[in-house]
Amino acid sequence: MNIDNLCMGCMREKSEGAVKCLKCGYVDGSPYLPSYLAPKTVLKERYLVGKVLSYNGSGATYIAFDMIMKCKVKIREYMPENLASRDKGDPQIKATAGSEIQYKSLKMDFMDLARHLVKLNSLSEVEHVNDMFEENNTAYIVYEFVEGMTLAEFLKKNGGYISWEDTKQLFMPLLSCMSAIHTSEIIHRGISPETILVDRSGNLKLTAFDIAPSRTARSELVAQLYAGYAAPEQYASSAWQGTFTDVYALAATIYRSLTGTMPIEAISRVSSDNLVSASALNSSIPKNVSNALASAMALSPEKRTETVSMLISQLSEVMDFGQTADEPEVNANEEAPKKKMKASTRYALIAAGISLGVLVVIFIILMLVLFPSDNKDKPSSSAPITSSDMASSDAESELASSDVHYLYSVPNFVTKNIEPVLNDKDYTDKFKLTVEYEYNEEYAEQIVFEQSVEQGTPISENGTEIILKVSRGSKYRTLPDLVGKNIDYAKDTLYEKFIRYEVETEIGNYGDPKKVSAMSIEPGTIIDISQVHSVTLYVYEELPEIENISSEVDSSWVEDLE
Repeated sequence: MNIDNLCMGCMREKSEGAVKCLKCGYVDGSPYLPSYLAPKTVLKERYLVGKVLSYNGSGATYIAFDMIMKCKVKIREYMPENLASRDKGDPQIKATAGSEIQYKSLKMDFMDLARHLVKLNSLSEVEHVNDMFEENNTAYIVYEFVEGMTLAEFLKKNGGYISWEDTKQLFMPLLSCMSAIHTSEIIHRGISPETILVDRSGNLKLTAFDIAPSRTARSELVAQLYAGYAAPEQYASSAWQGTFTDVYALAATIYRSLTGTMPIEAISRVSSDNLVSASALNSSIPKNVSNALASAMALSPEKRTETVSMLISQLSEVMDFGQTADEPEVNANEEAPKKKMKASTRYALIAAGISLGVLVVIFIILMLVLFPSDNKDKPSSSAPITSSDMASSDAESELASSDVHYLYSVPNFVTKNIEPVLNDKDYTDKFKLTVEYEYNEEYAEQIVFEQSVEQGTPISENGTEIILKVSRGSKYRTLPDLVGKNIDYAKDTLYEKFIRYEVETEIGNYGDPKKVSAMSIEPGTIIDISQVHSVTLYVYEELPEIENISSEVDSSWVEDLE
């Protein structure tokens, strides 16, 4: 590949001597914003920088080319325009007089974010960090380049919105990934259809991570808030932000995907909350899905769904629920109503019992009229039998002989596999099930090992709420021997075992390219995956034939993540 012929707009090779790229239309010598790097700037003697893809209050993102790995990448540069400046054509950045401390402090936050993002490289739903370094009095993060389109573009190509079934399939892996991201103490604050990519395999990838001031109004940086998706607390620098901030954005993004309508901006809802329910905009959306989104988009964090795992649980509950047309909708600032029990079998049996009881009473009255008792004056040894007593007795007798189980009391869920439980309509109609996953050495994966409500407890007519603790299996994993294996196979193997990993490349004309040459931990070692721990896979890469490019990969940025 001829580096000189690369298009600075798409990093594809152009025809010899061509000025305009036939693939993307970029023209060599096109004007660029003077605050940012000039196209064809080289960073770290390795990365050829192209045009600016996007920029905000904390910096710019460029398309670039890794001249060692010979692939496209994205580079994020820390460049807060209100705290620093750059002369056109000069890569060096100068902090504005009086802003030096703020500039350095936020640069440290920028690098700290990069270190945290490295820990997420085992997650397939986020764009991975390839490198990070300091140069030109600033800092850079190098990301993989994900081929695809934004979710906003995807929705536009699909008529503006997609069905609940398609939305569920598309978003569930990303929601699960968000729980892991929050466990790593990262809050995104910028989730929207513009920052989620749909890759060529049809999977979602979360991009555009940024430091907190860039996503908070009235902070030291010019804030980038995505109208309709930013939570209300992001509009005030003094308001507390947390996992619930991302929950709001995720729910708003799902709302947009289901309805084709951008949610009303949070700041305008504060004075008059006129957010229209999702099911009112699209009648095919289950009303309880609409209610779950409304709870997750409540203006008050105290009333809002707090964590992504809670949102997953709510959406998982409603996946197979039926719902009558007259069940109430909820406002985003109200709690979702508890689900009413729907059991046609129960009502039919009770009605039959009442009818039978009435017939019995009529029969007794006729017997007393036709055959009066000689012992009318004798005191009765028991209370008089009423029609309700007869109905209850007969109904219970009928139910006892039927195959309708746990109609009046909580069953035993312990030792059951959680998937059949969540797919059993008899269970999901009668109970509000919340699933919590924990490592457990006694129970296999997906097996319920504890329930919050004891077996035999009478159930509520509004649906008894039960927390089911489900085993993730043992937290201990045996590290497999991956030496000599293809690196992609090795990554997949460790991902399936939930073992965190890093990959370190050594350049040289020896070893087997793209295969694991060594491991930082001895194969067969027992790994506790509940701890922040990672194994390094070492891979040899053939020495590239590139003039004036250092063959050594600077890996000094990789820090101990323990």
